[in-house]
Amino acid sequence: MEDVKRLVSEDLRQAIFKSTPDLLVITCTSLIDRLLPSARFQQVVRELAYPEMGLRRKTPEIALQHKCQGNHHFSNRDYAQALKSYSQALRFSPVDCDGVGKKLLAMIYANRASSFLELGHFEACVRDCSRAIDVSSHYVKAWYRRGRANALLKNYEDAVRDFETAFNLQDSISEKQHIKKELDTISSLFKKTITSKNMKRHDDIETLGGCIVSEPCSAILECITTKTKGRGMVSLCDVFPSSMVHYEEPLAAVVLKSCRENHCHFCFTELGGDVIFCPFCATPFYCSEHCREKADLEHRHECKGVNWPVIFPSDAILAGRIVANFIEKGGSFFGSKPIETSDFSHNYVHESPERKLELHIYSVVLLYCLNYYYGSRIPFSGTSASQT
Repeated sequence: MEDVKRLVSEDLRQAIFKSTPDLLVITCTSLIDRLLPSARFQQVVRELAYPEMGLRRKTPEIALQHKCQGNHHFSNRDYAQALKSYSQALRFSPVDCDGVGKKLLAMIYANRASSFLELGHFEACVRDCSRAIDVSSHYVKAWYRRGRANALLKNYEDAVRDFETAFNLQDSISEKQHIKKELDTISSLFKKTITSKNMKRHDDIETLGGCIVSEPCSAILECITTKTKGRGMVSLCDVFPSSMVHYEEPLAAVVLKSCRENHCHFCFTELGGDVIFCPFCATPFYCSEHCREKADLEHRHECKGVNWPVIFPSDAILAGRIVANFIEKGGSFFGSKPIETSDFSHNYVHESPERKLELHIYSVVLLYCLNYYYGSRIPFSGTSASQT
């Protein structure tokens, strides 16, 4: 943002340095009037907001490159590194693709499943094979590998079903004979044992939030405001050790930059090996289909591979999610103070002059990006910027 900062005149800088919450609409309007005619500003915001200029777009060529690297590592028995390469291939592989693209996507899932199989991660292998089958239901290798993984998990009934499907889909006589031999072995085991279908599913894990909600709060709280600390909450009764004081859903949440590639972008748990990605961009990482679906509302305005969610600091992305959440739930930016009830500017007077300038610039640039996505639902104006 240094290029944008250099476009701000000294008089406007001083006005921003001395600004208070009551003056934010005026200073934000002046900043927009100053920046909008600038060709350099237009170039910066286009690079940030336009999907066609994004560096995290789904790119088949990049996906194929990572797949080839994965194949190389797998042939050298470096299964852990192969796993990483296949995950990167999935990250950039388009989902809404044609027949050739779907075959590539299914192949990458099945290849990553093979790495899991070699590493002894059988449940992850089953999940990846299932994902490959969802993409291409006639992909024999996915059925066969899922059958092997289910057999090793002693899910013999599922294994028999997978091997039978692989046998029926296979055209090669020699491969059919190989599958039939394994099918007979597993069928024999199935007849002798009681099948367990209680395979632990990664996406069925209860979240911490779900556990907290069931515990009632034992304190009565009141919101207060002090000159030294700003807004806060106090209890109107004694709070005993280990008691639940307060619980509420966050307005929005965002993973820290340092954790973006090793933690789920929705539930924030540490990622396992079978990471899954957004179908339309290569930015977020998820631990399960459940988290990917739940994250759609807060991620859709950041999607299509645009650059700003990657470049902006976490607090700016969080601000964007708060605004997006407000709009998605039917909020309106038409009015003097559309998010007045949230009162996020109560600490603004304590910020340093340079921080005030930085906040102004990020607000205007973020507003441009949100306006590009939402159009007239978020007008590009000083009033909107003062709330961003």
